[in-house]
Amino acid sequence: MITPLKTVAPILIGAFAISGVAFADHPSVNPNLGTPIHDNSATRTITIDSSTRWVNVWEEQKVKFIVKTANGKREFSWKFDTTNSPINLSGLAPEGILDKRSIKAYVEPDPEGYGFLR
Repeated sequence: MITPLKTVAPILIGAFAISGVAFADHPSVNPNLGTPIHDNSATRTITIDSSTRWVNVWEEQKVKFIVKTANGKREFSWKFDTTNSPINLSGLAPEGILDKRSIKAYVEPDPEGYGFLR
C-alpha cells in the first residue's frame, strides 16, 4: 500500500513551484504600493506611450498597463490596494518595460466606497 504522503507530496511540491512562477517577473515592492496581478483579472486598461507623464487610478482598481515602446508593446498589471499617492510606476513595472521613465500614478479614493459622504 502506498502511503498518502508519498502520493500527495510530489503534487504539493509541483503546485507550489508553479504558483511561484506566476509573479516571478514582478519586482519586489513595498506592499503599501499595491499588488501585482494577472493581466486577465484587470478591470481597466491604460495605454502608456511616449507622451504619458501620469495616470489617474482609483483605490482598489485593477489596471492592465499596455506600454508602447520602440520594440513593440509590453504589459503589466497592478491592483492599487493602497491610498498612497503618487506612486512611481517605474518601481512597479517589471524591469525594462518603462525604460527608466518616471510616470506617476495618482491614486484617488474609490468613489463607490465613500458613498456616505454624498
